[in-house]
Amino acid sequence: AIKQPVLVYLRVRPKSNQELKEQDFFQVVEDNIGQPNIVLTTSIRDGSREKFAFTNIFQPTASQKDVFNKTVVPILKDFFDGQNCLLFTYGITNSGKTHTIMGTAVDPGVLPRALDVIFNSIEKERMCEVSMKPKHFSEVRTLSPSDQAKEQEAKEKLLAQAKQLRGHHHEGNSSSVLDDDISNTSKVSLTSTSSDVTGEAFCLEGYQIHETTLMEVQNSEHCYFSIWVSFVEIYNEIISDLLAEGATVKLKEDKYKNFFIDGTREVKVDSVEEALLLLKLGLKNRHVAGTKLNYQSSRSHSIFTIKCIRTVNDNPSHAMVNRISIIDLAGTERSAKTGAKGQRVKEAGKINQSLMVLGRCIKGMRHNQSCRAGEEQLIPYRESRLTQLFQNYLAGKGKAVKQGKVSMIINVSNNASVYDESMNVLRFSALTSKVVPTARPFVCADKSSEVVEVAENTLVPRPSEKGTVDEREVGGATEVGLTKCTCNAQADLDAYKLCIQQLQVELIEQESKIRSEVCQEFHQQLTEIEENHRYRPHP
Repeated sequence: AIKQPVLVYLRVRPKSNQELKEQDFFQVVEDNIGQPNIVLTTSIRDGSREKFAFTNIFQPTASQKDVFNKTVVPILKDFFDGQNCLLFTYGITNSGKTHTIMGTAVDPGVLPRALDVIFNSIEKERMCEVSMKPKHFSEVRTLSPSDQAKEQEAKEKLLAQAKQLRGHHHEGNSSSVLDDDISNTSKVSLTSTSSDVTGEAFCLEGYQIHETTLMEVQNSEHCYFSIWVSFVEIYNEIISDLLAEGATVKLKEDKYKNFFIDGTREVKVDSVEEALLLLKLGLKNRHVAGTKLNYQSSRSHSIFTIKCIRTVNDNPSHAMVNRISIIDLAGTERSAKTGAKGQRVKEAGKINQSLMVLGRCIKGMRHNQSCRAGEEQLIPYRESRLTQLFQNYLAGKGKAVKQGKVSMIINVSNNASVYDESMNVLRFSALTSKVVPTARPFVCADKSSEVVEVAENTLVPRPSEKGTVDEREVGGATEVGLTKCTCNAQADLDAYKLCIQQLQVELIEQESKIRSEVCQEFHQQLTEIEENHRYRPHP
């Protein structure tokens, strides 16, 4: 089981010219081992102090590459090890979240850099054809020749649409804070301008490969890979496919109780250039609007998912799917400060509500991991689309491939004018840093299933040309993977313990539901008895 808690990083946004005169409310100090990973805040009201610890703190002078090397590179190691990983940003509006994720053409963010590293690390000869496609959360389906042709045709159309956006400069299309109609919510192109605070929106023109980092790929001598990307947003609790011009898609649950987005367009990409074109196309369709605090405020949570299919000799029977999801959460905001009216208020309400549910889920997880048996709380994952998706990574309810790192980048501004909002963000980070994601026990797929998952995500060596496994291949693979297929007693025990914990939580939920139904029925019966007694004729 995974023992590492959620990794929480802090990035401090540089001040704009207008903010330089504002008072600071925190300072960065050293921890016990001399590392500057502690934030010491001072209340602007009574001078009281609070202390918050982080995995790493990035000062305003920190570069995008520094942030990438310390936050994403460790995640990519797990990703290439066959694990599911999650990275998300959190903060108030106009704190630099989107800039951290996307960046600019000159100084790209963590997402373009991650795509660079992925394609740097996989040799071109190891990229397989479009013979399989991801299905549900962690399965694959085989494509017929006609299906392969359709996939390629659909991909070429999307890339053509993205290439037409080149050179299109979108000025002044962000909706005003006074616009009330939903149609005025912009879907701003990647090349649109933005405020001096958040920096220019990410632009493909002029972008060059910046990352030369190479990651060690597990079992690379035996595996073939295909990389698939998808891009969705959650706007007003509605999930839309940004690669299908905002078409509405639904959240479903597979047979292993993993949540997945059904109907979203997943596209196989063969280079970082293709992936960036699709990223650009999706960002054009994302909901963006202007407020007093942010010229281009994200009005939705965006989720960019990279899936990797590994196969042995392009054989679907020995295929495995894992993913990394990079989520740009919309920022919390107060209408009094953003000047939001009409539709902007509704959007802000939905954003704040989903983030509040996320906070309740994190708080519930922390309570359940520290309380005694029988004192567990119900965690409200189903109250928000966002937390339902997060449940796959945090709660370990489903059964799929092994779980990797969960990381969060907190974005803040050291301005006293946003003291209350920033303190809420810092307190949320303190709670999140104590939560330990629950690893999923491995469960083999049914024999009738399209996919046969291999224990611990290892793959069988490729057969030799004579139809038998070459001894040298077996010997090499034993060192890197096949020994993992041998069940370890302690690992099995941990898996059974996790199953028992999950069953206990489900029993608590079921008991609570039954109690609620019984109480409602009993209350209804009492009400009917009282009514009958009240209007009963006297003798």
